[in-house]
Amino acid sequence: MDNVFKFIEPSVMETVLREATRAQFSPEQVILAEGQQRRAVFLIESGVVRVERGHMGFSVEISRLGPGEIFGEMSFVEDFGASASIVANDLVNVAIIDGKQVKLLMEASPEFYGQFYHSIAEILSRRLRETTVRSIAEYSWGGASEQVLPPPSSLDDWGGGSPLRDNDDKN
Repeated sequence: MDNVFKFIEPSVMETVLREATRAQFSPEQVILAEGQQRRAVFLIESGVVRVERGHMGFSVEISRLGPGEIFGEMSFVEDFGASASIVANDLVNVAIIDGKQVKLLMEASPEFYGQFYHSIAEILSRRLRETTVRSIAEYSWGGASEQVLPPPSSLDDWGGGSPLRDNDDKN
């Protein structure tokens, strides 16, 4: 859990976590509903959650998150409703970092502001990169799972290989 907010000083992060609210969720319990307005960042301390989005009356699983990962950061940054639902896959324990707590820390320590948002930006960037790679793989290979992707050494700079381009190079 130390790496999730890797740009925040460890002593400050200890304070943040000490002041966070703790909650436990049972399997299949909705922790955060799509569209729900909640200005908080949730840090998973144990268990696994599913990120689901409603589509044509069905819930579509987008990803899974486990211990040391966060959710709620997008609606926290944008101050909009949640873009997806978060559902406990098993027994889940979270630390809820409330927006009011973050605001107080930012007012008390201007460097915390930069550290906090730098950490959030890194997480969002990594997730966007992973989503891009997954989208390209699904489009290119008809929904192939990660188990059948080519080895990383054969992927281009964006994480996707192009069988057509690779063959063109050989001709």
